[in-house]
Amino acid sequence: MPAPAAFADNEFPFMRLKTNHWLAIGVLVLSALWLLSGMIFDFGGGEEEETADIAPLRVVVEPLTYRAMPGGVSISGRTEANHAATAQARAAGIVVELPVREGAEVERGQVIARLSDEARTEAVREAQARAEQARAAYQASAELADEGFYPKLQLDQRRAEQAAAEAALDRARAEAARGVITAPVAGVLDRLLVDPGEAVQIGAEIARIVDLDPIVAVANISDTERGSARLGDLAQVTLQDGRQLEGEVRFVAASADAATATYRIEVEIPNPDGAILDGQIADIRLAGAGARAAQIARSAVTLDENGVIGVKYVDQSDAVVFAPVQIVQDDPDGLWISGPPEGVSVIVRGQEFARTGAVVEPVQGGRQEALVAGGSE
Repeated sequence: MPAPAAFADNEFPFMRLKTNHWLAIGVLVLSALWLLSGMIFDFGGGEEEETADIAPLRVVVEPLTYRAMPGGVSISGRTEANHAATAQARAAGIVVELPVREGAEVERGQVIARLSDEARTEAVREAQARAEQARAAYQASAELADEGFYPKLQLDQRRAEQAAAEAALDRARAEAARGVITAPVAGVLDRLLVDPGEAVQIGAEIARIVDLDPIVAVANISDTERGSARLGDLAQVTLQDGRQLEGEVRFVAASADAATATYRIEVEIPNPDGAILDGQIADIRLAGAGARAAQIARSAVTLDENGVIGVKYVDQSDAVVFAPVQIVQDDPDGLWISGPPEGVSVIVRGQEFARTGAVVEPVQGGRQEALVAGGSE
């Protein structure tokens, strides 16, 4: 039967064509759905981005310390003790004891030497016996006078004899006390001028005592320089070992020395620990009218957005504050400025990156920590 065979040959190509078309269409649909699902749903499984806090800028700071500004007048001088006194012997004798060593602190009236007795104790005993005898004679005479058995005029004589005997006893005691040498002022026993066993006479120097607190820097200034020194002015004193001290002018002579035609000036400096000694060479710079300023490095000075010169410092909340400054003096060691509050922490490194009002991390100057612009390491 030929007809069915022909029918079968025509049917199978048609079926193959239809199947391929449906497969292609199915692939296209699935691809479109897969692309669309990627836009709607997140199947990527990626990690969420974390936003890290930005660390504050680290800056180096130093405290702003005001002191007497070095003025134009610089004079050479030396240190002197505030008070100095020499203990002297008030009686003759031999030094038998020196109970205080050189360099020790002493109080006023403290015993620093004793002399041999030289019969002074015996003189006191004799005077005391005579005083007691005169006292008893007067008492007996007074009782007899009350009963009418002793003349009133002779009673007055007995009273005078008693007073004379008591005065002699006081003199003997005073003479005995002269064998003990005491410190005339409080201070440091700077030098003993005698040795044990040494014989001394009245007026002999026994020891030198100095009062080092306060210490005084003294110098002589010319007539033209005297106008730069006024009572109460501040002065900067530099010792040979490099120590810089601050003092106050307490004395300016009104009359010149006849030999040098210069005026004596005294600067008083606190010295509670006695670290500054008598006789040290000192360079004195007068501040002039009590001016005070702070010395900073030139690199610490910056400009604000308006071109105003100033410095940046860190307040108690670690925020950056800009403060205008006045340049008082420029010397080789840096700038002397005034304006910002005393004691604030001035930014000396990193101020060019520190924005006013921003919170920073202050690091004290001198620490070996790297300054990282824009954050910490």
